Amino acid sequence: MSQFASLLLALLVVMIAPNPGTCRWFTKPVSCVRFSPNGKLLLTSGRNNTVGLWNATTGEELKAFRGHDSDVLSLAFSRDGKLAASGSADCTVRIWDVDSGRQNGCFKNHAAGVNSVTFSQDGKKLLSGSADNTLKLWDVATQQLEHTYTGHTGSVNCVAFAIDGRHVISASTDKTIRIWDISDKLPARIMMGHGDAVLSIAVSPDGKSLVSGGADKQVKFWDLSGARERFSRLLNISDLESVSYSPDGKSVAVAGSNCVVRLLDAETAKDTESPTKAFTVSALVLTPGSKLKPSPAETSVERGTSQILFPSWSSSVSYSPDGEKIAIGGFEHTARICDISSGQTLVMLAGTSNNLHDLSFSADGKFIASTGGDGAIMLWDAKTGRQTSSFAIGDGMINRGGDSPVFSPDGSKIYVATYEKIEQRYVPSSDTKVVQCWDLKAGKCIAVAKTPSYRLGKVALSADGSMFATSTNYANVTLWDANTFDELHRFLGGQIDEARAIAFSPDDSLIASGGYDRTLQLWNRKTGQLMQSLTTYGYTFDVKFSPDGRFLACGGLDMNKKNFRRDERGVMDWMSLKPPVEVWRVSDGSKVRDLKGPGDCDSIVFSPDGKTLIATVGWGTTIYFWDFQSGKVVRTISDEHRRTHHLAISPDGKTLACDNSHFIERWDLATGKLLKTFTD
Repeated sequence: MSQFASLLLALLVVMIAPNPGTCRWFTKPVSCVRFSPNGKLLLTSGRNNTVGLWNATTGEELKAFRGHDSDVLSLAFSRDGKLAASGSADCTVRIWDVDSGRQNGCFKNHAAGVNSVTFSQDGKKLLSGSADNTLKLWDVATQQLEHTYTGHTGSVNCVAFAIDGRHVISASTDKTIRIWDISDKLPARIMMGHGDAVLSIAVSPDGKSLVSGGADKQVKFWDLSGARERFSRLLNISDLESVSYSPDGKSVAVAGSNCVVRLLDAETAKDTESPTKAFTVSALVLTPGSKLKPSPAETSVERGTSQILFPSWSSSVSYSPDGEKIAIGGFEHTARICDISSGQTLVMLAGTSNNLHDLSFSADGKFIASTGGDGAIMLWDAKTGRQTSSFAIGDGMINRGGDSPVFSPDGSKIYVATYEKIEQRYVPSSDTKVVQCWDLKAGKCIAVAKTPSYRLGKVALSADGSMFATSTNYANVTLWDANTFDELHRFLGGQIDEARAIAFSPDDSLIASGGYDRTLQLWNRKTGQLMQSLTTYGYTFDVKFSPDGRFLACGGLDMNKKNFRRDERGVMDWMSLKPPVEVWRVSDGSKVRDLKGPGDCDSIVFSPDGKTLIATVGWGTTIYFWDFQSGKVVRTISDEHRRTHHLAISPDGKTLACDNSHFIERWDLATGKLLKTFTD
């Protein structure tokens, strides 16, 4: 059975499925998945130092193999299914007895993390590839190191045995693929062609061909006997870190870091054409025994091609031995088994049952409102963490990524941005987007505003609660009467691309909007005049005025490709990008400072006194606290295994609420201590 190299990260969202099994286990991202040779078992690994063994049919957890001291990066089954191997960032390879769960051996000769492991056909040998630029051949029975293959000038990202048993193959960050004589008595044959790091390889079932995927977005097909390239294809998939042949060798699965798992014809590299494999993509939010509830993942479907689109990075993919299923592991603590022909999720191994998208405090600080992947508004007691009520949206679906829900100043109402339900499918509508207003005491929707747009970005409420503004891609910014829901004004001529972020100034005289065109717009709320157009480093995901209205902060992502750099393994160095938070002076539009951090920024908030600016940075893995006057980092809250999408600060400035995808945390700002975790 073909296998995959481990990938960077993945946030998993899959397709509509009838009654899939659900199992809770993961507290960290799933970096690797492997089917057993008979297809009955599934191995998973992640950043919790643990290997999980599952029943691939029911999703039942059978065993957990523990012993590694760091992230588990790679997995393999022996051909008879009796042994499993795991490679880790702790520089070791460990062998496990599948039946008993006992550790049978530990190989410790690598000087860096082990990126790839694989058994020989007879199960007597094991091959490992490491970030120390070497691959090593081990005797499984004696646990002795037989050979160390040197020559690569970069990290060895993936290794494989040739079917003939006389050669081993490796792929490296040095842009080469090498075929080694297993005895290491002959020079390695070098295959070149990739323009960047080679991240994954797989040998065809007949042993005649090899497929490779690289950071250059190229998938290449090679003739192994002649060590030459046959053909290639450039895909719009970043970092092709997982490739695999189907058991019959007719198709190849490719996964990468821009949300796509793609099926290609192994003889032409074209998409496998079958309308039945045009997967309808929607997030599943399931608890044991529950019905399906779609979440607002903004995905698209390419009809006539076997392409699965996710709202975030894919992780590791493995074919079942019968070629009918694919196992997928990813960032959101989840692994899934999907039926290829129908596009259904058969089994979901899930860390939690719900996706929490946005949240906000009520004006008195007593309640927190959150929106989730189940299309509901949830109201929580801010002190106890108890869920006090929940309101189902009905024929709509809550938009992810907006300042939604938004409390009215008196706390009696909540405003949310939604999608409409069109033709019984939860999809972005092509003609309207909806803002709903809910009366919290009555528990019902009392008003609806519709706006022509492909996508509704955010909702912002004025300080006095009399108006709200929406950002969209078509009408840019629209101002509404919060009582009658009549449209008051459209601010046109600003963003030339999608407007995703919006905010009122404290005195409601200005509206700020930002989006995907690398500009930040300042509007006069009364006249609709564009006052300032400021150039940002890239996409803008959030904007906030300082409490005194003198400054404007925007958070986003530097999109200048010249700043994108990779480390020795080909992984992005996010600190090479421009700072994710920029601060401007409102009066003259001058840049005040940049607040540095890795990667992007999803959400920013000011403390009520304006002395501290808080933001989610590094793909939401870290919450940064900056002293606003000096721009210095005063505190961070970090967990690289979870993503925080949204922040809210209590009106008294004493506590911070943040969502971590599946639950809400409330932190004491003075001490930095976690006060409460809210779960449903």
